[in-house]
Amino acid sequence: MVWAAVGLAILAPVIIPTVRWVGLWRPAEPAVWARPAAAGLAPEFSVRTVDGRPFTLADYRGRPVILFFMAAWCSPCAYEARALARLYAEYGDRGLEVLAVDIDPSEGEADLKRFREWAVPQAGYRWALDREGALVRAFKVRALDTTVVIDPEGRIVYRDEVSTPYETLKEVVGRLWK
Repeated sequence: MVWAAVGLAILAPVIIPTVRWVGLWRPAEPAVWARPAAAGLAPEFSVRTVDGRPFTLADYRGRPVILFFMAAWCSPCAYEARALARLYAEYGDRGLEVLAVDIDPSEGEADLKRFREWAVPQAGYRWALDREGALVRAFKVRALDTTVVIDPEGRIVYRDEVSTPYETLKEVVGRLWK
């Protein structure tokens, strides 16, 4: 038994890289990752949505993106979630993407789905969890109901930390197509 442990300790530096090289083992992909922003651009990120698909900002270059940072227990967040659903219904076919991000590390997919069913059952936009806080750090989120609008070139063109009414969102997004 001791010799097996010694042999494994000696061979591990050879076996593990070989197994990785032939593709039999890969480290788990993080649920959320974010990189610091290049000058004038929004930070690059990728997050797995609750529908199981990745949402990577770079994939949406050329289209406006709205990030909405919220929590499932946040009743005031429902007002903006509804405003975003209305905005998405109006501009989604023109390329607008909306991602609601639950930033409470104690919440899970079931909490987020309950919120969505209660607040905006008709919302066609995507939903994700940021349990590790990668997006919170990358976008320097300090409060719930934070909204970030990213233009088609990847620049942040609007940001607030309060519940944003539909009219304000429509004005900001409408300017992106002029």
